[in-house]
Amino acid sequence: MKKFIIFSIILNIFNLGFPANAQTAASMQSLKQQIIEELAKQKGTFAVAFKNLSNGKELLINEREHFHAASTMKTPVMIEVYKQSAEGKFSLNDSIVIKN
Repeated sequence: MKKFIIFSIILNIFNLGFPANAQTAASMQSLKQQIIEELAKQKGTFAVAFKNLSNGKELLINEREHFHAASTMKTPVMIEVYKQSAEGKFSLNDSIVIKN
C-alpha cells in the first residue's frame, strides 16, 4: 500500500495535477520533496526514478545510490536455467551445488 502512495503522488502531479507545459522546476522540486517526506516515514534506503514519457521530464532521488541486485537477478538466471535445460545440458530435476 505504501508504494502506491508514492506512485499516486507522482501520477497526480505529473499527469493529473499539472499539464505538461506547466511542470516548472518549482513543481518538480515540490514533487521530489513530497516523495522524500513519504520515504522518510519508511525504514530503509530508497531510490526513485521516474520519467514522463510524454514530455521527457525526469525525477531522480538517490539515483547514485548503489543497491544489491538481489531479486532483479532471479528472472535472467531462471531464463538461462530453462534455456540450458531445453538444450539438454541438464534436467530440471538435477541437483546443482551453488557456491558464492
